Amino acid sequence: MPVDMNSYLKILKLYGVYYYSPTDENNRPFFPESQQGGSELAARKLLSKPLSIIPEGLFLAVTKTLKASLQKGHKEPLGADHPIEKIIKDNRIPNKGLWFSRPRPLVLTHDVDLDSCFKNIKKVASIENSLGVSSTWHFLTNGRYKLERPILNELVASGHEIGLHGVWHDIALGFRSPSFQTKMIKEGLHEIAEYKPISFRAPGLAWTPTLSEILADSGIRADSSLRNYNGGWDIFRPMPINNGKLWELPLTLQDDYLLKNLRLGEKDAGLLLLEALDGADRRQAPAVLNFHPSIIKDHLDWYKETLKKILDSGRWKIIKVSDIIKQLDEAWREVR
Repeated sequence: MPVDMNSYLKILKLYGVYYYSPTDENNRPFFPESQQGGSELAARKLLSKPLSIIPEGLFLAVTKTLKASLQKGHKEPLGADHPIEKIIKDNRIPNKGLWFSRPRPLVLTHDVDLDSCFKNIKKVASIENSLGVSSTWHFLTNGRYKLERPILNELVASGHEIGLHGVWHDIALGFRSPSFQTKMIKEGLHEIAEYKPISFRAPGLAWTPTLSEILADSGIRADSSLRNYNGGWDIFRPMPINNGKLWELPLTLQDDYLLKNLRLGEKDAGLLLLEALDGADRRQAPAVLNFHPSIIKDHLDWYKETLKKILDSGRWKIIKVSDIIKQLDEAWREVR
């Protein structure tokens, strides 16, 4: 997905670069067509529906095996940043642009994929409530659990917000036909319309540029399906789609990568998470974290202590997706 030169210059200004003349070489497409290889994509299309209907215990066993076969160990963030990241690093004017000072925004999110996710929402939310922080919860509208409105209402009443994760957990969503993607997004938004969802994350991070365009046209304001860890996207800060109709928020890290894919213990998982946050802090960029209640239910003390360490560091302010969108929209209006 190419970005025109005018938008490129506005993005640079957004992040504190006021004097720079990008070349055509700099202005290469921001977004990959996919972060999945051919064999993984074929497997996603083949297995997506069967995985969504088999019993949850069997689903967890199968996906654990699949992830173990795909996982090749932790890779450091990409050594060669996207040209725009290099430009920002080398040409940013001190005390200019978004988030040059601390605390920087840390967007806390949750994907509710499974029945065991839904059943443990209160345990996770109570920890955040006790620490005075709020998060964004992405729900399936016709997944493995019944979408109980009282639970969602309780989240909203406590200061959290509701986002969309899809109709069902379609790990090939972004690779379906545009008409199918449009239908699924509209159907999902309709089911939770009373919560005015503005945030989305694709199941299994099954993102494509086509999906982002559909999200923008549907009224979604933020997507966080593009990871920038373990060989992911090489941009580490929010980028606008369709002149700011939608913001792509890079996913800094999520719990299943730490605790399931890499099978780290709590100590090492915490260290790797804090290392990822250090990288975002050095770039003067925000961070986006994702935690599944089905995973965190077995690590509740670790989760609480990790959030406390983040807050106590003074580097971060934990916020919801809507909060960072307000910051981005205001700054984008200024550079326009």
